[in-house]
Amino acid sequence: MNDEITKVFDNFYKDVLGQVGEKTKEAIQEEVDKFSNNFETDLINSIPKKSGGLIKSLTKIKQPRTDWYGYNFEFKGEDKNKVPYEKIATVLNYGRQAGTSKTGRKYATITPKRFIEKTVKKLKNLDPAINENFESKMQELNKKA
Repeated sequence: MNDEITKVFDNFYKDVLGQVGEKTKEAIQEEVDKFSNNFETDLINSIPKKSGGLIKSLTKIKQPRTDWYGYNFEFKGEDKNKVPYEKIATVLNYGRQAGTSKTGRKYATITPKRFIEKTVKKLKNLDPAINENFESKMQELNKKA
């Protein structure tokens, strides 16, 4: 009798509980991939159009780490005046007061566009989406049990 109960629990563990970790990983990766694709599209669409090569400089890099899953987004390279695109993105995002550079060059005020913050705010829905995906996967496992 005990052997039969043990077999039932062993099968349940292998068929259901043994897959929870993998299903969790799948749920996280699927949602992170989906959100990163949407993030990239939204960011490209919100970058001020008169920003030179800023849109083309946006680079999505998948992280090669085994203990973390995700992407980095960076503005790489420089414009024709050797100004890093990262700096251009920061100035456009946060704005700048009019002033004079150390070399005596005058520059105008730039009103903040907040295009990065607006796009990042959309990521607040990532955790609920992962949870919903995970619950869906657990329901599938329960149907198999």
